[in-house]
Formats: sequence, structure tokens, C-alpha cells
Amino acid sequence: MPYGPALDAVPDVTGTVVVVGGDTPMLRPATLTAMLDAHEQAGTAATVLTARVDDPFGLGRIVRDVQGRVTGIVEHRDATPEQLAINEVNTSVYAFDAGRAARCAREADGRERPGRGVPHRRP
Repeated sequence: MPYGPALDAVPDVTGTVVVVGGDTPMLRPATLTAMLDAHEQAGTAATVLTARVDDPFGLGRIVRDVQGRVTGIVEHRDATPEQLAINEVNTSVYAFDAGRAARCAREADGRERPGRGVPHRRP
């Protein structure tokens, strides 16, 4: 899917762009505000809102490195047994630096780019 048409519709967008999945249940304004504050204070290109749940069946798992940084989001169907034991899940709520996100989208131009961005499938 090429990103050009969407980016062309908002060529001068700056600041933070928030993406929320249409099926995200019960997202409180305070939660979104806290995520946006953390994103902007950290100055990161992307932030994902995560949750820890008792039963993560069917949900994408958040994979982190030893420093606690997100290194991947792995869908349930693609997860290894070790990843299935993770109870931190993707909520499908994201914040992006608009300029950096647009540059990455234009570079990708709808192609999968192995090794770039947050991997969503195991090799």
C-alpha cells in the first residue's frame, strides 16, 4: 500500500500524530494525555501504548531488550513459546513524530523493509 496519497493530503503536518485502532476499548483521556506527555518528553520517533494483562491470548506481544526498549511487536499467531509467555500487549495506540514518520513512510513506499522499524513477525 503506497503512503504517498495520504501524505500528500497533509504535506505540512508537524508535531505529534496519534493513531488509535478503531476497536480500542475504553481509552481514557488521562491515559492518552500521559502517553503523549511521555512521548514528547522522550523525544522519540514513535511510542506505543502497552498494557499488562492476565490473559494475553490472541493479542500482539511487546518484545523488549535488556534495557527495556521495545524491539518488536509479535502477533500471537507468529509468537514463539517464549514470546507467548509475555503478558505485555500492544493496545494499537501509537504516537509518532510527524516529520520522521513521513520520511520513513516515503522511504518504505509500501514495501516491507526487513530490519527497519519495529518488526512484527519473527524471522
